[in-house]
Amino acid sequence: MLEKFASNAILAKSLAKYGRRLNSRNYRDMLSLTGVSEIANYLRSNTHYAEALEQVQKSAVHRGNLETVLRRKIFEDFAEVCRFESSVGEHFFHYILMRGEIAELMRFLRYMNAGHPEDYIFTMPDFFNRHIRIDLIELSKARSYDEMLEVAKPSPFYETLRALRPRRGENPEIGLIGAILHKHMYARMFEILKKHFSGRDRAMLIELFSMLIDFHNMRRIIRGKQYFGEGPDVLRGRIVPGGRYIRGRRLEEVIGAPSASEALRLLRQTHRYSGVLDGENYRNIDYAAEKARCAYARRMIRFSASPPVVMASWIMLTEMEVEDLTSIIEGVRYGLPPEEISKILIIYEGG
Repeated sequence: MLEKFASNAILAKSLAKYGRRLNSRNYRDMLSLTGVSEIANYLRSNTHYAEALEQVQKSAVHRGNLETVLRRKIFEDFAEVCRFESSVGEHFFHYILMRGEIAELMRFLRYMNAGHPEDYIFTMPDFFNRHIRIDLIELSKARSYDEMLEVAKPSPFYETLRALRPRRGENPEIGLIGAILHKHMYARMFEILKKHFSGRDRAMLIELFSMLIDFHNMRRIIRGKQYFGEGPDVLRGRIVPGGRYIRGRRLEEVIGAPSASEALRLLRQTHRYSGVLDGENYRNIDYAAEKARCAYARRMIRFSASPPVVMASWIMLTEMEVEDLTSIIEGVRYGLPPEEISKILIIYEGG
């Protein structure tokens, strides 16, 4: 009885948070604005970001701190809901932290490969620091891969990073490191799902994370072929196993395709994803994968009776909302017309 009550409570909490999301009018209003400070004032006066923006002085608003405030706000929302019912929430919070830790490690490595590791500190999410095992302040002081490894010793990814240490004088292979860290993360998540969930909830969560792997692999294969000319042997080492619909023979066919366009043609034959990969709405693989993820999360939050699935879907849609806000902020900052900005938004569909 208590377990059912807790599950219903987290379902209600997630749906209540989702009910405060931005609507089409909010998007249209922001697309009509002409400056970052105007967007900040609009969010402060008309949306659920109001309280978070109260801490930002109107005269001190700029792109960087506005995006940081938005990221901090949704992270605090996630933490609040996850703590609200720990028997469900702690497992999703663990996933959020693992994924965030990977993102920060990869961000630092990109700065390091560009020859400017000292610049990482300007993008470091300080609000995230107290939740993960890596000390991001110390990470910002690292100036070499070995120094980064020293900081990463408490991390669950330390052994993986140590095994991928580059040879002296060489840059770390970021693509390979990112791929293997994501394999580690998804493997750990499937262990958690099988251990802590059962019945319908477990089956639906496994489907959800398996589809996330599909989206990850789609991007990895198409981008690898299109931009880096990666062949089957390289791609096999960089995809994540455990996809839902792109697996087995179909996955091998896509990996073995001679070009990105042929791989995309084969992916379009996957009925589950043909709608976002085909036709005039297709722009690029990143946009298509995000649209597919958005459509799936919307369907689950609308029709699923599984509290953890609804919670996971709300988390995904909230992250996409902030990505859309970031795109609007960047577009307005660079003077792009509203119709061009709207083409890259994931949640907003015009109207």
